[in-house]
Amino acid sequence: PESTFDRLWMDDAVGAIVNQVESMGAAQNTIFIYTSDHGLINSGKTTLYDNGTRVPFLLRWDARVRPGRTYGHLTANIDLAPTLLD
Repeated sequence: PESTFDRLWMDDAVGAIVNQVESMGAAQNTIFIYTSDHGLINSGKTTLYDNGTRVPFLLRWDARVRPGRTYGHLTANIDLAPTLLD
C-alpha cells in the first residue's frame, strides 16, 4: 500500500516541476500529464475489479482544458503517446 510519505513526496515533486514551468511563463503552452500503473501484481492488476482497471490520470492543459473538469470515459494509457503525437 502507498504510504503518506510517498504521496507527499510525489505531490512536492510534481508541484516543483509545475512551479518551475509557471515561473518561466510556459505553463499556457505546456501539457502536464501525471499517470501511473496499477502497482504490484497482488494489488489487483490482473483483475477486472476497481484495483485492476482504475489508475490515476491527471492532465493540465491551460490552453484547452477547463480546470476542475472530470471525464467518465474509459481510456487506456496505451493510447496516450499515439494520440499526443497525432
